[in-house]
This record gives sequence, structure tokens and C-alpha cells, in this order.
Amino acid sequence: MKFFEKYTSNTLAAGGSQTMFLSDGTAATGRIFYKIFAAGEYGYSLLFQNIMDSTFADGSDSAAGNLCDEWEILGVKIYRSDLADPRAVKNGVALTFGGKTSKTVAPGELFCSDEIPLSFQAGEYMCVEIAFRGERMPCHEESVLPVFVDTGNGFTASKKTPMPCMIGCNRKVKKRVVYLGDSITQGIGTPVDSYAHWAAKVSERLGTAYSFWNLGLGFGRAADAATDGSWLFKAKNCDVATVCFGVNDLFRGYSPRQIADNLGKILYILHKNGVKVLLQSVPPFDYGESTAPLWYETNRLIESELAPEADALFKPYLAVGKGGAEPHAARYGAHPGAEGCLRWAEMLYPVLKELVERA
Repeated sequence: MKFFEKYTSNTLAAGGSQTMFLSDGTAATGRIFYKIFAAGEYGYSLLFQNIMDSTFADGSDSAAGNLCDEWEILGVKIYRSDLADPRAVKNGVALTFGGKTSKTVAPGELFCSDEIPLSFQAGEYMCVEIAFRGERMPCHEESVLPVFVDTGNGFTASKKTPMPCMIGCNRKVKKRVVYLGDSITQGIGTPVDSYAHWAAKVSERLGTAYSFWNLGLGFGRAADAATDGSWLFKAKNCDVATVCFGVNDLFRGYSPRQIADNLGKILYILHKNGVKVLLQSVPPFDYGESTAPLWYETNRLIESELAPEADALFKPYLAVGKGGAEPHAARYGAHPGAEGCLRWAEMLYPVLKELVERA
């Protein structure tokens, strides 16, 4: 896809199609606030998708590879804002799609807007306003971004809106880094709009010479990414990927052998596409007596069999596990908060820095 030859992410927020929401076809308008990472004036193009990346919860609502229905974009506007407040934005600039302000989105479609020049300061918000109409559309139900929807009575907090999967920016960078993982990678556990998740904190330390795209999704599984669908397609369009899965796979009944095999498939596919991979072992979580032994066996397989094939290895339990006899137990909560994520980022930083510098 030519989009990736020109554009790279310019926010540290996670994005992607996590699940679907249903509507009666009434027109509505969403506003999503993204903090911009690198300041300056650049050409921007937003990337959207109409297919599911991962399996949501037990899969009864949506699963990896499911297509949403046809729906309509009635208009998209971009605002600059100092506040993540839907009432504070003004003077929006319209985006176009093939020269038109509206678009009919086909099932499974991956598409982008036309380029538009925009200028932002670091930390300033890009508010993406999207007016839409349809019946079954993609959304990011567990997003930790400020997201609001107006169905006619004013904006209220709601995730029931289609969202871009990349804030694409025509900016030259040394390397494109992607974070592929589940809710812990996404940032669940940290406050909304805090950008305190480990992927954001380590990105800040690496700096604006690089770009960072967070593909973490709540409920995400290695089994889904290994299918080589839309989720892994996006990760293949980068230079360096960190891969951190296993928690949801364990809870959904995948054996350590199956998890290791799926991680091996992800590693193979990324390498085949020229991507350097930093593989992470399965993080600590609230594992029960029956699951904890499977955690140890999964990490044994990762660290003995897969680590030699990866370009780097990081063990999150050294940063956020309780240590001693309970490295599988989460010291900072199953979804680590700001303190745990900062510790994770500080320990990961030299490992990731060394890899991106030689990639």
C-alpha cells in the first residue's frame, strides 16, 4: 500500500479496529482527541479500516477478520486544540477522500484521506471530527483517548464512533517503530489521556527522530495476529516491531505450545518482510493456580526456543512482576498503572534503543 511509503504515525496513542457497534442508521458525529508527538508543519493523511484486527472478549460480538457493513462518511474535519474538550474546538479544516468530502466505505476496506497541510505544537491535540451513518461500524471500545459522540443533543463521552487507525504524517524519520500487543501495550490501566503507558514512555525517551505506532488492542491474542490479517499487515509496514502477547491466549485456553507456535509465526512473517523484532515474554497478570504453571511453561518456550530467532528479547516480569517466587504475579496491577509502566519503559529503553539504532 503506497500510503506507508509516505506516511508514518505522529501520535503515541493506540489505534485500531477492536470491535463493532450497531446503529439504527441515524447520522451521528464523533470527536476523538489525539496528542501530537512531533511538532511542525507536515502533510497529514488519516488511515481508516473497515475490518476487525482482533477478537473482542469471547468473540460473540466480533472476531479477527470480521468485516463491518458498508457505511458512510458524511464529512471529516480536523481541529487544533489545547484542550481535549469537544466544546473547545473551532475553525475546523475539512478532509477529502479522492477529492470529495464524503465517502461510502466498503466492507473490509482499508483507505486513507487526501493529504492536507497542518501545523501542530508538540503535545497539542488534533481533534478528528467524523460525521457518519451506518448500521454496523468499527470502533475502539476500550480506547483510553478522550472520545465523544453527538447524536443531536450535544457531545457526551462515548466510544461508538469510527476512528482512524493511524494519524499519518509525511515526516522523515530514522526508523518506524510499531508496538504489537494486547491491552497492556494499548495502555489500559493508565488514566484516560495520560499517555502514561509503557509504549508511550519509552517512545518519549527515544525521541522524535523516530516514529511510533501503537497497535495494542484490548483482548488481543497472538493467535489473531498470527493469521496474517489486517493487524499484522499494518505491523509489516515498519522497520522495528515489539511483540508482546500471551495473557489473553492463556485465558482463552491456548496451550503454551500453541502460543509459542503462534509467536513463531508472527516472528517469521515480520522477518520475511524485513522487520526487526523485539520479542517480549508474557507479562505478569492475575493468574490463578491453574494458569500460573502455564505462564511459566510459555515463557520457558519463548526464552529458550524463540529468543534465539528474535533480534532482541525483553522480560517484562523483571520490571513489573513481584519477583522472588512469584514473577508471574503483577506488582503494579494486572494492567500496570503509570508507576509500573514507567519502570517497564525505563528497563526496556536500552534494549529497544540498541535495536532501532542497528536496524
